[in-house]
Amino acid sequence: MHKHPKSMVDDAPVKNEESTLRLVHELQVHKIELESQNEELIIARKNAEYAAASYTDLYNFAPVGYLTLDSYGCITRANFASARLLGVKRDDLQGKCLSTFVDNSSLSKFNLLLSSRSIPNKQLTSEITLTGNNVCTVLLEVSSDHSMLEKRLILTDITERKQIEEKLQEREFWLSETQRVGFIGSYALDLVTSEWISSEILDEIFGFESNSTKSTTNWIETIHPEDSSELLEYFSAKFTNKDKSIDKEYRIIRKNDGKTRWVWQHGELTFNIGGKPVKLIGTIQDITERKHAQVKLQLAASVFTHAHEGILITDAQGTIIEVNDTFTHITGFSRKESIGQNAKSLLSDNQSRELYESIWQSITTNGYWYGEIWSLKKSGDRYPEMISISAVHDISGKVQHYVSLFTDITDMKAHQEQLEHAAQFDALTNLPNRSLLAERLPHALAQHQRNEKMLAIVYLDLDGFKRINDTYGHSLGDQLLINLSNRMSEALRDGDLLARIGGDEFVAIIGDLNTPDECIPVLDRLLHAASKTTVINDTALKVSASIGVSVYPVSGTEPDLLLRQADQAMYIAKETSKNCYHFFDINSVKEQRNLHEELKDIRRALEQNEFLLHYQPKIDMSSGQVVGAEALIRWQHPERGLLGPSEFLKIIEEHSIRLQVGEWVIDTALEQISKWNDLNLNIPVSVNVGAYQLQDHNFFSKLMTSLSKYSNIRPGQLELEILETSALEDMTQVSELIKECQNVGVDFALDDFGTGYSSLTYLKRLPVGSIKIDQSFVRDMLTDTDDLAIVRGVIGLADVFKRQVIAEGVETLAHGNTLQSLGCNIAQGYGIARPMHASDLPFWIKHWKENKAWTGRDFVQNLQS
Repeated sequence: MHKHPKSMVDDAPVKNEESTLRLVHELQVHKIELESQNEELIIARKNAEYAAASYTDLYNFAPVGYLTLDSYGCITRANFASARLLGVKRDDLQGKCLSTFVDNSSLSKFNLLLSSRSIPNKQLTSEITLTGNNVCTVLLEVSSDHSMLEKRLILTDITERKQIEEKLQEREFWLSETQRVGFIGSYALDLVTSEWISSEILDEIFGFESNSTKSTTNWIETIHPEDSSELLEYFSAKFTNKDKSIDKEYRIIRKNDGKTRWVWQHGELTFNIGGKPVKLIGTIQDITERKHAQVKLQLAASVFTHAHEGILITDAQGTIIEVNDTFTHITGFSRKESIGQNAKSLLSDNQSRELYESIWQSITTNGYWYGEIWSLKKSGDRYPEMISISAVHDISGKVQHYVSLFTDITDMKAHQEQLEHAAQFDALTNLPNRSLLAERLPHALAQHQRNEKMLAIVYLDLDGFKRINDTYGHSLGDQLLINLSNRMSEALRDGDLLARIGGDEFVAIIGDLNTPDECIPVLDRLLHAASKTTVINDTALKVSASIGVSVYPVSGTEPDLLLRQADQAMYIAKETSKNCYHFFDINSVKEQRNLHEELKDIRRALEQNEFLLHYQPKIDMSSGQVVGAEALIRWQHPERGLLGPSEFLKIIEEHSIRLQVGEWVIDTALEQISKWNDLNLNIPVSVNVGAYQLQDHNFFSKLMTSLSKYSNIRPGQLELEILETSALEDMTQVSELIKECQNVGVDFALDDFGTGYSSLTYLKRLPVGSIKIDQSFVRDMLTDTDDLAIVRGVIGLADVFKRQVIAEGVETLAHGNTLQSLGCNIAQGYGIARPMHASDLPFWIKHWKENKAWTGRDFVQNLQS
């Protein structure tokens, strides 16, 4: 045996110690790595459990039915929606054969669908009728897994859609072409009459009865109480700012079932020449499901594969990680082409930087954004889409994904353009209509004022057209109008305008004139075009035209005035010989001379104290008490006798003397109140005031001066009734004035409610104490259901806005009984008393009280006999 050298023996313990230390170190490193890997595995497992829970919730509570069948057609898995569609409890479905729930009429189609050899991950689709505990029609989509041992089914309830399709096949509504994607309805609202025309889809959204006559009242009644104030403020701002575009989300409560729904309203306002809104046309979309989806949607692309909206899911940096089939259908980009791209690449480049900033501001602040943008298809075509973008957060609250749901609204836009065209162009001739003429004429006047040019307004009426309509029928008459419109349009020069404003009435605007005579060649061509014989269906038809012409700025500068003058000149042409034109001559207008004389006569009457006030009592029908009287002006004309206000108030509407007459009425009423107070007769008196008085900056000081003359007048004895048929231009100023007057004991009422400029705006923004239902509605409400609906609506509005309501025009016991049943107790009218002289009122009141003429609902005797 060989012995190791001593040095080698001595080094061995040292080397063993180093190896041991190195081994210990490596074990510690491996331990740390194992602990780190274990922690990562725990985090991964938790994330997987969270994702699995999210998927399970989305599967179980999805709005469509999901089923899994084994190779024998038996149900192995189902969610709640499928159980609801099949009409049984979810737990009872396990092991059931799906064919037992299929109606006999669909059984062969169902068996063929299940037996067809499907391609893995591809769907076969068919419409199937289910029966049993629940009868409905479903869209059945079937796909198989790779093993072909299992079939996955998606059930979408299309019962309502099928019913609606059947209705649409039976009859055609005026807006039957409305795009049904997104459940979008159309409407046309006349803001002057408050009438509202709507499509069947919109009636379904709001729960209205189809084909029923609707008004703004019906719409307001459906608005969710929490959204009512904000929505009315929104529309009020639009009216005030003359902003034509309407885009607003709000909630409604459906009329038929009381369910709350979210809707998105889009529309375009039309304003008249005076800047008042007259028409609102647009669409309303039920967006309830989309609102819910914005809150509930999570990352589970398989659940959203069959959504009818395009779905785009990105990571926190905007990189696309998932899309659905509808996305591909809308954009043309396949899933493979889209994933990995940035979502910005899909947007059109014509959006402003401000829009992008507002979108991300909303997402950052609220977690979502909803609106309309322009996007690009694979073909390069731009298209409009309605899109919602929602941020999805992880457990820690950090943004993990963005989910976008969008709908191609190209068809809706096209339909909206059709509605706008219908609102501005005549349906028969495709010429501009009265509304578009009213919009363009002021612009034309302003342009010619800048260019220092003249402009002719031509009013044309066809002679003999009614005879043709009566003889040959409206169809032939319509064809004649189309032919004449084309010929007259050709007779104009480039840049001139021809509009149809009535049955056989047209208005042309002839511009760029240096003298009035320069339009004569165009007038001659118009006369020739109108009088040329037209042959339709072998029938020779011939009419002529009478033309009236006013010239800007020779005849005037205001659009309405120029139109009236052209109309007047047209009648002169028609009375003269027809088939000719006549220029309005402002220097020889007899009407102006007569007006001057009438104004002079009214001034003299004011100076000679020929005006007087009559008073019509108001009573509380529930108690029979006299609660006040309305002061009504009369003119004791020295030659014509006693004249009512309609004989002279219209004459002074546009002249300064109206202020003097209005101040005289208030002064005289206050004097009479003071006299009655001296007789211990407490009779509150109401006086009509127009917009011109309220907008007079000295109104309050003049009122205080008048009140100071009579120390015995108490607060509440004078009420001012605002005539709603007059336009209040400065609503804020009038509202402050009303508050000032109320502070000194003078209250206000809205008179003739429902007949004027903007009932709801006045009611909302003016702090009046009461509203008066116009007598035109009350008088006919017993025979006209529309008037009865208006009366009921006004009373309802008064109750909502906490205003007292007074009915004018109460003429019979039936009127009184009906009003009381509707909740209106204060009334005035001929059935109670006619307006009377001030000296007769105390005796009438005494006689009324002694006979208890109207107590509760009993009209004991007619005191007017």
